[in-house]
Amino acid sequence: MLEIEAQWQRLLQAAICGYCDWNYLLPPGEEMPVCPHCYRQKLTSLNEEDLEKSSAPELVVPFSVSTDTVEARLSEFSKRFHFSPKDLQAKSLVARMRRVYIPAWLVDSEVAAVWQAEAGFNYQVVSHQESFAGNSWQTKEVEETKVRWEARAGQLQRRYNNVRAPALEEIGDVRAKLGFFESDGAQVYRQEMLENALVRLPNRDRLDAWPDTQPTFMELAAGECREAAGADHIRQYKWQAQFANQHWSLLLLPVYSSWYYDDEQQPQPVLLNGRTGQISGAMRASMKQAKRATTIIAIAAGLLFLLTLVLLFFEPSLALLTAVLAFAAGFGAIWPIAYVSRFNREQTINN
Repeated sequence: MLEIEAQWQRLLQAAICGYCDWNYLLPPGEEMPVCPHCYRQKLTSLNEEDLEKSSAPELVVPFSVSTDTVEARLSEFSKRFHFSPKDLQAKSLVARMRRVYIPAWLVDSEVAAVWQAEAGFNYQVVSHQESFAGNSWQTKEVEETKVRWEARAGQLQRRYNNVRAPALEEIGDVRAKLGFFESDGAQVYRQEMLENALVRLPNRDRLDAWPDTQPTFMELAAGECREAAGADHIRQYKWQAQFANQHWSLLLLPVYSSWYYDDEQQPQPVLLNGRTGQISGAMRASMKQAKRATTIIAIAAGLLFLLTLVLLFFEPSLALLTAVLAFAAGFGAIWPIAYVSRFNREQTINN
């Protein structure tokens, strides 16, 4: 691992998950952990020659969510739904939590472009509205903002730095679950940032990521052209652009990862955005817990029915009440199983 050590300024071990095929870098010398993405298998060592060139990151977004906030969010998650699995406990989620950095590409590029667009300029229009009140007509002056659109065209030469590009095939799913990772506050990479953390390696190369990056360059250019025109808005922006002197580097984004076992002893990941605290995880209600609740309610219903039979002989006036309660309890015994079945079915559809 000499090249990785030279690039990352510390000794690191490459590893792969045989189930989900995610590649990682992690500190050597410890037992291989379970994959913090799928939690299905332990990671296995990977030879450096089996890796694509993995340069150290330029910037790292630090973990900034406090320990108290992390514990509070995990506790809230463990109580989100009824009949949760026995293993879904906040203390277990905290104990199993791991820090994982996921990658994004950063692109610097010079841009030369010819552009055209419609620039919008706000202006105020004063009108009058009349209304009848108090036995008389009242006139009210109303100021309204309208936009005047004018054609604009020009040339642009700029260098844009640190434009984000996707480094993971799964980044869309990650964003849907954890939101966007803002990079303000990112720090220059230092090797000590990787203490007690795993680094997910990119699975999208630069050539593949580049088409997804160009719209961001175009958006940045459109904003600058709007400012140069002194406009309030811009629309129908078109350009013919040439890119040169590109430089690519990595940005690492912080994620907390934990898990719990469902009824089938299958691990269910729980993820938390290390910057914002937004949490997401697979939610699987426990049919075992539901059946246990159904059994308890059914026993209560049976006891109430027996009590009703007894009261028919000794307190007929109370027999009707206990009969109603027995019927309600018997009907309610169906609810736990029905709730869990519907909840898990909805989760499967939503996922």
